[in-house]
Amino acid sequence: MGISVLLHASAAAETPRVSLSTGFDYSTGDYGLDADTELVFVPISGRLSIGDFSIRATSAYVSLSGPGSIVSLEDGPDVVEGGAGDTDTISGMSDLSLSAGYRYRPENPDAMSLSFSAGVKVPTADTTSGLGTGSTDFRLRAEATQPIGDAAVFGSLGYRIAGSSDTVALKNTVAIGGGVQFPLLDNFDAIAGLDYRQASSNGAEDSVEASVFFSSRLAPSVYVLPYVYTGFTESSPDIGVGMFLTVRFD
Repeated sequence: MGISVLLHASAAAETPRVSLSTGFDYSTGDYGLDADTELVFVPISGRLSIGDFSIRATSAYVSLSGPGSIVSLEDGPDVVEGGAGDTDTISGMSDLSLSAGYRYRPENPDAMSLSFSAGVKVPTADTTSGLGTGSTDFRLRAEATQPIGDAAVFGSLGYRIAGSSDTVALKNTVAIGGGVQFPLLDNFDAIAGLDYRQASSNGAEDSVEASVFFSSRLAPSVYVLPYVYTGFTESSPDIGVGMFLTVRFD
């Protein structure tokens, strides 16, 4: 459920801009385990952009109930065996994600734009309760967006290099996503996407998820994105809903 492509906007060259994002996400699924894992998280993200370059830091407050353990929250919940237990609910902060990116914006507004990012997941979450795996992971990502009239199609390719974990045997993974964005009303767009992600551990299935977002600009610098998503494999959540709120300070 990659969403970074949805949050880009044109900016004056070399003008520093700060944006803050938060929201909520609720999902549930058995992830191929004996019982369902319910996951609620409230992300907190800050981003600094200067021209076409940006840096971002993201963490989240998480509530986890069930046998799953969180590998990552960046492309939707990535959950494997090894969590809090069937009935216990554990709460706390997630791992910290740091990233830097560059976006190529052609002068022709009808031409394809490209963006590239690299990031690291710092293991700040509690591993004994399943809020993290204790691994330091690295991530590379490339995205492309092609306008088509008032609409646009987009695609992404990511690669995560898994670090060492004492609780879960993790694998390096590839993630591929794509979709379409089109206007419904003034300042109100719909976005439909499909995402594939390789399994993070041996014995688990790859994940395939579909998502629908609605992007609305409430004010010149305030954006809200409610969404819903569902999975099609044992390693995907059965259902998830959420919302992101982003405020930009130019």
